[in-house]
Amino acid sequence: MSWSRAPVWRERKTMISKTGCFVILVLSLTAWGHELAPDPSEQKLSELLARIGIKRGNVVAEVTSGIGFRLEHFVDTVGSEGVVYALAFHQENVDKIREKAKQKRWNNIRPTLGSHVGEQVNLPVGEIEWIVVMDSYHHFRAAEVLPNLRKSLASNGKLAVVEVYSSRRHPTVPADKLRTHVKLDRDDVIAKVQNHGFVLERQFDSLSYQYVAVFRKATN
Repeated sequence: MSWSRAPVWRERKTMISKTGCFVILVLSLTAWGHELAPDPSEQKLSELLARIGIKRGNVVAEVTSGIGFRLEHFVDTVGSEGVVYALAFHQENVDKIREKAKQKRWNNIRPTLGSHVGEQVNLPVGEIEWIVVMDSYHHFRAAEVLPNLRKSLASNGKLAVVEVYSSRRHPTVPADKLRTHVKLDRDDVIAKVQNHGFVLERQFDSLSYQYVAVFRKATN
């Protein structure tokens, strides 16, 4: 499934607290894919971002940001000194991100519209310190997206992929649906990313059914 066919995020009226957990569950999708997300009682997103290695002052890109429901945690993590590029592939989502940033007075948010043509991410070249791909790698056309992401990274930049296992029991998604939606498991994802100019630095399980893989740019 490519981003060109990915569902558009739709926001419910449910409000999210500033200290809220992995908030993807308080949103709904036009498809069932939102069920992949962790239960909010299991994982706090701010803690996960810190464990990944994101710090105050960093220049970060979230891929993809949907309507910006996770941005508060990114802003809190990088602080006013940092910058967050919020990448979305639908204009209506970019508009919602821009409006949310205005309402929250987040001056360090950079709403960014990607293009389905060639999976262009339209991020500044060589400036991003962290790219975080959150529950969206399974929508990638990797051969097109990964080189574009790599170009955006600074020389010491890192790519973090946060994704669910296709082979482990998920608390809300039946195994057959999970394998249909998330076709590649962790080792396959790591191998594919490394085939496109990245080197695995470390990986860990953030939940029993979710992993994080952190990559740096290959030097050759």
